[in-house]
Amino acid sequence: MAGNEGDSSAISLSWMIQVTSVPAYDYGAPAITIWKDSRAGTPSKKGKPWAVPLPGGSGDMIVLPHHCGREFFNLPKDNLSMRHMMSDEINFNHILDATWKVPVEAMQACNKPSSLKRLDPLIMKEAENSISQVMGSSKSWNEDSIFNISLQVLIDTGVLLVFHPGFGRDAGLAKKMGEYVGQVEARTHLYESMPRMMGPLLEIFAPECHQIRSAIKSMKKTIVPELRRILKQKRESPPTNDDHFYASSMIEIALKKGPLSRNGVVKDEEHHIDMMADETMFMFFEAVEPTTMILAAFIARFLRHREFLEPVRLELEQALKLNDGKWNFDLFNHTPRFESFSREVLRMDCINMVAGSRQIVKEPVTIKSLGMTFGPGTNLTTSGAFTHLDPEFYPDPTRFDGNRFYKPDSTASDILRDTISPNEQWVSFGLGISSCPARLLGTRLCQLVAAKILLGYHIELAHEDGKCPDFNVYVDAVGILNPEIRMRYKSRQ
Repeated sequence: MAGNEGDSSAISLSWMIQVTSVPAYDYGAPAITIWKDSRAGTPSKKGKPWAVPLPGGSGDMIVLPHHCGREFFNLPKDNLSMRHMMSDEINFNHILDATWKVPVEAMQACNKPSSLKRLDPLIMKEAENSISQVMGSSKSWNEDSIFNISLQVLIDTGVLLVFHPGFGRDAGLAKKMGEYVGQVEARTHLYESMPRMMGPLLEIFAPECHQIRSAIKSMKKTIVPELRRILKQKRESPPTNDDHFYASSMIEIALKKGPLSRNGVVKDEEHHIDMMADETMFMFFEAVEPTTMILAAFIARFLRHREFLEPVRLELEQALKLNDGKWNFDLFNHTPRFESFSREVLRMDCINMVAGSRQIVKEPVTIKSLGMTFGPGTNLTTSGAFTHLDPEFYPDPTRFDGNRFYKPDSTASDILRDTISPNEQWVSFGLGISSCPARLLGTRLCQLVAAKILLGYHIELAHEDGKCPDFNVYVDAVGILNPEIRMRYKSRQ
């Protein structure tokens, strides 16, 4: 390892295990970007894999070196599963059926371009209402953490995407689901901090586990009747391919492919409805957690690098005029500077030490360039941070440059296309088989909320010069904005 050779501090003693001859490292280990070829005596990026603990403490992940990206890209799609890996990661194997394909197909159906077009005006309205409720219209300065503002603004939109606008508002469902995001994370970190064999005892005695079970039970009182209503409605209607809300799409697919039937109640129907309720909560978590991290990073980068704030604000104002004053996703066809800024945030922030993680579920997988075979149950991943901070790909990679991807002759569409097209040098959304199906919607949602905040509010860091907390912190394998960073804001209207 160039720069680390002989440095035993790079290895976490608590993770000194061997997985198919793969050395194990902690997340705090220095970046392994270049390996020294002992035979040739020269540095080489054709490196070796290493292992890191799976967040949640339920296993390990094999991190493939950069040169394996193309092979990882081309692995059989039906032999690798994100759901299996995620169920292990957050210790939800007793709640979710990782083999059930209906939830995956429902998510893919909701992210078709035709679905996004229908969601566009609904998201615009929900985002406007959420920002107004959370940030208000006062011309006096208010203060809160950037992370908390981002979460609170996004939870209503998360409910919209999973169910429909305004669902469960009287029952306080959005607030409960927002709290659920933190409860899942707290339970995951609890499991990570304890020996794996303690899992059954944690479920019995740990307050974090009691809390999340109570929260799930409470939310199901609102969710299950809604799923029954949708099911009844669909049984009385012809089949459709036009669902754009997740819960409705999931029920439609279950009616077409099983286990539900349009002809009447099936065996264990209540059990299947209960499973779907679990899936809606999990999908909310999967939608809101990453977008909260990205939105918080967008806002914080504008405040830390104010030289980009006013040019982007001006560009957004001009884009609104070109878009006839209408707020919709077409607005961003006129914002190449904002697209470049967004792409740079995704390059530097919210990136995982690992990216595109999947679990092998059927046949063993051979990575020929390594001469290694990994069996079913193995979690494979690639390195996001090491790729995005490689100076061969991105000059001066540790410097934030909001104009890095902006060129006078490039269009916003060109930059967006590159942003949502994963390759071996761009892994913010995974790679190949592991690419996030909601990457376009997630990016646009964060851009929309950030744009509305920029145009609607004066914003500044709520810390004296030189006293701002560390910008990014690592939570397991994910780099996120430090939740302690706060901002001040007041209305511009």
